[in-house]
Amino acid sequence: MRRLFRRRGRRNRFGFRLLVFVLILSLLGLLVAKAERTMLPIAIEISNHYIKTLINAYIHDAVTEIITELNLTSEDFLLASSENTFSVDTVLVNNVCAKIAARLSEKLSNLESERIGVPIGTATCQKSQVRPQTLSNQGFVHIRVKMF
Repeated sequence: MRRLFRRRGRRNRFGFRLLVFVLILSLLGLLVAKAERTMLPIAIEISNHYIKTLINAYIHDAVTEIITELNLTSEDFLLASSENTFSVDTVLVNNVCAKIAARLSEKLSNLESERIGVPIGTATCQKSQVRPQTLSNQGFVHIRVKMF
């Protein structure tokens, strides 16, 4: 009586396993490419917003520190002229701007890379979706931001 099922040889099993491995690897590559294509623009937009917010906070801190350090008020920037006319003290304005720029560059040079938590729902949403907040409670994606 003939066998209904033939036993495969070693060589055939290796070829089948190699084929399955290549298929799984290519599927993983496609998934990573799709995730990168959808998540990367959103991550870049969120990190740009975070950097702008951080820089605005640093500018505010530098201006506040310099003005309190020099003990300036708004009247210090104005020079009284004749008959109710005022002019701006440009020397003082330039000095304050130079000190603010120096303080700001000092703070920005000390920045290190940071991790930003982004809700998964925000990171995976596409621009055509109306409500990206629906998945926001399911976790965070961490983005490493390198300053300068």
